[in-house]
Amino acid sequence: MLKMDDLQEERADVFIKVEKGESLSLDDLREAVTKTAEEYQIPVAFGEDKIKSGGMFNKTEQDCITMFHPDHPTDYFRNAITMRKQGVMHYVSVYYYGKSKQLGNQGWSNAAGNHLREGNLGRAALAGVMSIGKNKAKLQEENDYYHALTQIFNDAFK
Repeated sequence: MLKMDDLQEERADVFIKVEKGESLSLDDLREAVTKTAEEYQIPVAFGEDKIKSGGMFNKTEQDCITMFHPDHPTDYFRNAITMRKQGVMHYVSVYYYGKSKQLGNQGWSNAAGNHLREGNLGRAALAGVMSIGKNKAKLQEENDYYHALTQIFNDAFK
């Protein structure tokens, strides 16, 4: 179960209108994303989960599909895709969650540079040690993957 507080909004709601009497499901969204990702030759894998929000007295759960890079299931961010309905309108939301090893290393590397510029050698050294493992090529590859996902979402949710 995912907690809404742990999710970051990837993109604002996308509105999809269907004809009266027709319906759209999370499985339909998964099919659309899969088809579009295959066209771009971008690997994606899916799972199912629920998103919990609210407190003890106003708790709600919402079904979602999770999406991740099959070769990087734990070191790239993951996505959660949800859908709400009102009349013939369907509202699709995409969130991201988890952690990214390379982006984390990049953050530590940036912090080391900032501390060094400020003259704080102790903090710069600690941040430098924490950034070990940073790889610019891997970081670029990961960022390219996220940009490809943005294009896939744009095309799949038209």
